[in-house]
Amino acid sequence: MRNKKTASEFGTRIRVIIGLLISIFIIACSVATTLVIMYLKEQMKTQKYSTFLLLSVPPVLTIISAQFYNLVYGKVSKFLNNYENHWSVTEFEGSLIFKVFIFNFVNEFNAFLIIAFLKDYRVLNNDKDDIFGECPIIDTDFVVSSIDGE
Repeated sequence: MRNKKTASEFGTRIRVIIGLLISIFIIACSVATTLVIMYLKEQMKTQKYSTFLLLSVPPVLTIISAQFYNLVYGKVSKFLNNYENHWSVTEFEGSLIFKVFIFNFVNEFNAFLIIAFLKDYRVLNNDKDDIFGECPIIDTDFVVSSIDGE
């Protein structure tokens, strides 16, 4: 909490802006990591890696990176919240909850958001260097039939 003798409103705003910039940087790193994993998947596909590796390596890397960034940002957000020097406990807790919620939302769902918004954009513009690729075709003996046995 803020020490009334040494804290100024301008100094607090500067600290909040610095905290915001650090948070944006870590979010950008998380999104960049997801893009690199998607690019790696496409490279694996073009180099004809096995279907097992195509279906297992990128998701495992995505899980590891998401957990890594959750761990890092969990520690950074607490440090930033203390650094911002809030006036009250309520303001302190609200700021921490907001930071963690926004980061976790972006970190956990950035792959879905990238695929949902950017992949369609690239396909509609007939971009030949589609880093997202398509789902691999898996040969299976699974057959769908109607309930009536037809």
